[in-house]
Amino acid sequence: MISARLGVACILGGSTFFATIGTAQAIAGLDASPLALGGARLIVASIALILLLPAFGQPRLGLARMWRGRAMIIAALATAGFQVSFFAGVRQAGVALGTLIVIGSVPIFTGLLSWAFLRQRPTLGWLAATAVCLAGLALLFWQGLAAGSPVGVLLCLVTGLGIATYAVAARTMLDTGMHPVRLMAGTFSLGAVIMLPIVLVQPLGWLTQPHGIALALYLGLATMVLANWLQLQGLTVIGPAPTMTLNLAEPLIATVLGVVVLGEHLSPLGVEGLMLVMAGLTLQSVLLARQENRQPAATTAA
Repeated sequence: MISARLGVACILGGSTFFATIGTAQAIAGLDASPLALGGARLIVASIALILLLPAFGQPRLGLARMWRGRAMIIAALATAGFQVSFFAGVRQAGVALGTLIVIGSVPIFTGLLSWAFLRQRPTLGWLAATAVCLAGLALLFWQGLAAGSPVGVLLCLVTGLGIATYAVAARTMLDTGMHPVRLMAGTFSLGAVIMLPIVLVQPLGWLTQPHGIALALYLGLATMVLANWLQLQGLTVIGPAPTMTLNLAEPLIATVLGVVVLGEHLSPLGVEGLMLVMAGLTLQSVLLARQENRQPAATTAA
């Protein structure tokens, strides 16, 4: 068991890797389609996770049998979909704006899907936090329209929906006792199989270049496998509420990278949208912390 201080470092490290996805794509400057980038990221991550399964006490055999489950199929389709929509969205809307829209919309879509399919009725607190996030997203959407990237904004919203769909489907599998790493290996590998025929018809010349290979490896190993592993390590010692609070670093880091490294610009309206989204996410984390504190210790530890 790692220490709480190291757990915090793991969560922040995972958030930092997640936040670099759009910037890494932009810096590479490769003529790669979103389908090729998303597919390469998923294929690299799935191969790495399958190889690492024994390190987590999980067998590699029987992985393909998991693909027949309805929740697994939904999670894999969502994973494959949001890979593509994210790379396409941030390419058009920009890293800073696109990442903010994705992060701000995920809790909203997750709450709605949990209400519809998991019968988890929203609380008044969730509705209040959602209203704040929606106000911020409306301002960001308006900036996207003003900047001439409405399609990019919509693609980022689709990404948020895809991530939320994956989260809800994954929750149903975790509730059956499935190991998190085995879940990721099964989901990512099925998503890779779904995407492989599409990826193979894309122009893949960029993968023959050293920095193209480096980008594919970085996206798959660092921003998926390592980032998720760090998040899991931190979650085991500091709990879901502090984890959600620390994950607020992700949109901030992505915004800073977009503005400082890529020279992107957030208008005053965009800055107001950023503040509202951050306020809504912070309120979500506070509410989760209160809920966690009310639960018995055994439940929280689980």
